[in-house]
This record gives sequence, C-alpha cells and structure tokens, in this order.
Amino acid sequence: MPQVNASTAHPAHATSALRARRVARRLAIVGIWLLAGMVLSPAWAQTFSFERYYFECLSFEAGGDLTTARQSCLNALEVDGDRAVGQLALGRIEFALGELAAAESRLQRVRSRFDDAEPDVLLAEITLAAERFTEADAYVASARTKLAGQPDLGLSARLAFVEGRSAEAQRDHDAALVAYARAIEADGLNVDYRLVEAYLSWSLGDLANAAQQLADYETVTSDDRNPEVKALLGRVAWV
Repeated sequence: MPQVNASTAHPAHATSALRARRVARRLAIVGIWLLAGMVLSPAWAQTFSFERYYFECLSFEAGGDLTTARQSCLNALEVDGDRAVGQLALGRIEFALGELAAAESRLQRVRSRFDDAEPDVLLAEITLAAERFTEADAYVASARTKLAGQPDLGLSARLAFVEGRSAEAQRDHDAALVAYARAIEADGLNVDYRLVEAYLSWSLGDLANAAQQLADYETVTSDDRNPEVKALLGRVAWV
C-alpha cells in the first residue's frame, strides 16, 4: 500500500500514525534490551540450534533482507545439513537473488522429500526463467498433481501464472489469458498477475478488458496509486 505523509494526512490519521510510531520505537528499544540480555546470558549461548537460525532466516526473508536470510539459512544447515525445510528455504532465497543454477540444484535434491507442491512450483519458475519450457511444463504437471491432494491458493496462483507466462512466451495467447485468469481468481490482490494479463490484453487490442482488469485491482485493493497500474491505464485511455 502507498505510504501516507503524516504531515498532509487527515489530523486524526496523523495523530494515530505518530502515536503508532512512538509505540513502535518504544517496543523496539525494549526488544533490543531484552535481546541483549539473552545474548549475554549463558543459556542463550547454548541455543545456536537449527531452529534458531532457520526462523531467523525466515524472518529476514519476510523482511526482504535476502542476503542476511541466506547467511542465516547457511548457518542453520551447518548445524544440521539434512533438514529439508532449510534446503527449501535456501533454494527459495537463492532463486530470489537470481542464483538460478544453485537454487535449481538444491531444490532438485530435496523435492522428493516434500508432499506439498512448493519445490515443484519453484522449479517450474526457475526453468521458465531459463526458457526451458518442456522442463517447466513437467514441473507444472507434477505440482498440479500435488496441489490436487493438498490445495494451496497461493501456490495455485503462482502455478497458473507460470503456465500463463509459458504459454505467452510460446505465442499461445488464448491459453495464457485463461491461465492468468486462474491466477487472479486464486490471488486477486497480486498486482503482477493483473498487470501481466492487462498488458497482454492491451497488446492484443482488447483495451476494454485491460482497463477493467486494472480498475478491478484498484477496487479490490484500494490501491489507486500504483505507478505501473496508472501508467498502463493512461496508455489504454490514450489509445
């Protein structure tokens, strides 16, 4: 969501925002002191476990600090290199950092140890990024089978998006639009899914559908300041 400047927002909103910032700062200071006390304690010194490093890894990943997340995952695997969840997390982070070969190799080694579809979805995304469409389609089929047994809307959306991107790259625009529609149905808040679908519709001359998709995004999310959405809406309106 776009950030609102507290100095220009509604006074009540500005007051609430400032109060929230003060509370957050106080909590952060308290948290730092508590963490310092734990680090200095003998008990904390003995808790360098896989779990500690692994959850640090997930926390840094969620916060967008992928470099630190990778190091935390490496630390976790140094404690216990056989933990598949650690290998999966590290493979996911390597992919996000653009280290495709390392991520692919790691995920291939552990995918058989998971019943859920995430490793296959990641491998489909990686092989698609490398334009190895046949391999991507094979991972898509495997992931689809696993999702039938363990449904997951987020993974289903990502998988449909992979299918759409693969079909579009191979000039099968009808199949791409169908796949993008499935991705949006599963995760309507993801702006990337709607933008890609709208760009394809726009390039095919379906301006009404492109505009509707972008307008729907703004309605569903209340985000009417996304620059890419506004830029494409402007191009559609100009045409």
